[in-house]
Amino acid sequence: MKNIGRYLIIFITVFVATLIITVLYTAVKSSYFSPEHLKTSVFYIRFLLFYFLSFLFSVYFVFDAKDICSWLYKNRYFIGLFIILFAVAFELNNSSMGQLGYFLDHKYYDENIVLGSVKSNCSDEYAISTPIIFCQHSQNYPYFNNILRGTETNMSLICAQPVKNIITV
Repeated sequence: MKNIGRYLIIFITVFVATLIITVLYTAVKSSYFSPEHLKTSVFYIRFLLFYFLSFLFSVYFVFDAKDICSWLYKNRYFIGLFIILFAVAFELNNSSMGQLGYFLDHKYYDENIVLGSVKSNCSDEYAISTPIIFCQHSQNYPYFNNILRGTETNMSLICAQPVKNIITV
């Protein structure tokens, strides 16, 4: 019962600090901050990520580190499952598709990046795989496609390309 006060102080302190950090990060990321940023889901996802990490960090220093590490170790599978479910629920990924936005509509892709920045060194995804998948989709996923190279191309030989064929099963 005596730890409830400590938890409440940590909760409130971390909440306020995380809100300030999230606002500052959003302001730095977009070069300004407006009340419109508070309405975006990206802001709330950033807040949840920062809050979770800040809470774990602050609890580690306020309570006995050995007990916290022991609890984290015992519950590591549940924590990992929670992280995976969080990433799936909020559609978080480490895709380089945002680089394609620099060729199409730069501003849209910059505003929807939760953390980090778009990396141009992973060009295999946005410059190779995605156009091939679009090519396959436009032709209803044939086994041989003549659009890709201007001649008939065996699409099942190209790594990870969708093909509607019994062979892919």
